[in-house]
Amino acid sequence: MRLKDAKKLCPFLIQSGTHPEKYVEVSTQIMEALHAVTPDIEIFSIDEAFLDITHCQRLYSSPIAAAERVKQIVTELVACPAL
Repeated sequence: MRLKDAKKLCPFLIQSGTHPEKYVEVSTQIMEALHAVTPDIEIFSIDEAFLDITHCQRLYSSPIAAAERVKQIVTELVACPAL
């Protein structure tokens, strides 16, 4: 969302500085960790990836279970104080 549009929705928005080098570092860690879910991963951009779980369906009880594993991995990495 553009900042101009965000300020219309939230007039008290506080804009803070960016740290692109940190964003790249965290993104790289997340993308590497997602290989624990499936080796079939296509990184589309710094914050998007497609995971094909076709060949590892037996590891998960359902696609939702695989998605929950992805969520767990990302949550653990983002919550890590070392980041």
